[in-house]
Amino acid sequence: TDRASRSSARTDLGSLDLPAAGGYAGQAVQAALSRLGDSYVWGAAGPTTFDCSGLMQWAYAQAGVSLPRTSQEQATVGTAVPSLSQAQPGDLIIFGGDRHHVGMYIGNGMMVHAPHTGDVVRIAPMAGRPLTPDELEQPGAAVVAVQLGDVAREARIVQQSRDRKSVV
Repeated sequence: TDRASRSSARTDLGSLDLPAAGGYAGQAVQAALSRLGDSYVWGAAGPTTFDCSGLMQWAYAQAGVSLPRTSQEQATVGTAVPSLSQAQPGDLIIFGGDRHHVGMYIGNGMMVHAPHTGDVVRIAPMAGRPLTPDELEQPGAAVVAVQLGDVAREARIVQQSRDRKSVV
């Protein structure tokens, strides 16, 4: 069979030259990266199987931060940030006008996410993520950036226009 394997999702994190993330966001990034290779299961929120939003919720819970359960709900937790070029490690990337998928930005144009049934938690380039025909018809993908400082628990939303779907 063509099943994704835990080892196929493993990435040499040192080769990615990822920026350091601090505070709650840094803890959430590390938590999400610790699940690389775990299976995608629709509706699962950990600790060893995840759907896309379940991974985000679980990773931030490891940092002591409570996020809503679904990608649609997670997309409502912040304020607008002008572009993906301002995304920071720990930001949640919400895809599609219907906000059906979420990943976590980890820096250098990369995200960690639980893609779909039959796959595993993996690192993927933001620029290389294919958009479905349905996404192309949507008003634009949104990037929700949940950036949490030690004092203020602030969340940001980065809007990605249809013209710049793959720009980071």
